[in-house]
Amino acid sequence: DNVTYTVCPPGNEDWLMHASDTKIDRSTGRAVAKNAWLEFKGVPFLYTPIMTFPTDDRRQTGFLTPTFGSTKVGGFDLTVPYYVNLAPNYDATFTPRLLTNRGIMFRSEFRYLTDWTNGRIGGEYLPHDNQRGTSRGSFRIQNQSRFTDSLRGSLDVNHVSDNRYLNELGNILSFPSNRHIPSFASVVQSGSNHSVELRADYFETIDSTILSRNRPYWRMPQVVAKYDEEIGKT
Repeated sequence: DNVTYTVCPPGNEDWLMHASDTKIDRSTGRAVAKNAWLEFKGVPFLYTPIMTFPTDDRRQTGFLTPTFGSTKVGGFDLTVPYYVNLAPNYDATFTPRLLTNRGIMFRSEFRYLTDWTNGRIGGEYLPHDNQRGTSRGSFRIQNQSRFTDSLRGSLDVNHVSDNRYLNELGNILSFPSNRHIPSFASVVQSGSNHSVELRADYFETIDSTILSRNRPYWRMPQVVAKYDEEIGKT
């Protein structure tokens, strides 16, 4: 009863939760608080009659911390992520995003990990942009695989729907550039004294000021073979 709870280290208790009644279940790693409110650096906010929260580092399905802001072109911007703990080796996050001047965007990310491969698949979709009058979206696929001790593969595929996408809607999927969106795939076979790589690259130029003759070349595909007899003797 009359609980004050925090996970901050002693002497640095920036975040505090106060509640009239709290029940902690150590077997599930969750707690339920009634008549609760949060306090940040001594300032109380966000009262709720009931709330549930984790008490340890176990992954659990539930809402993550919302984010919000405001821009001139997007209006009020609110995202509310929902995390789904599907299994110990894969999970998903679904994030609806409200842009009052543009509409509702849907974002999702799926992550996976197995004995021979790992990666993530993410995407965003805005069914109708009220400012542009069209649908917009983006996606990213990343994967690293080791098929055998000597054979491995890599994949990184990226795409945005239009040239203004990153400037107007942000770079939540962490594309490596806001001028050229790169994608590549490769397969490498290596031995004690040799390696053979098959690789393909593609660049999506989203900077309209870059002329066609100045845009990066594509490799569709490239084969690189290396052999060193001395390595095999060591």
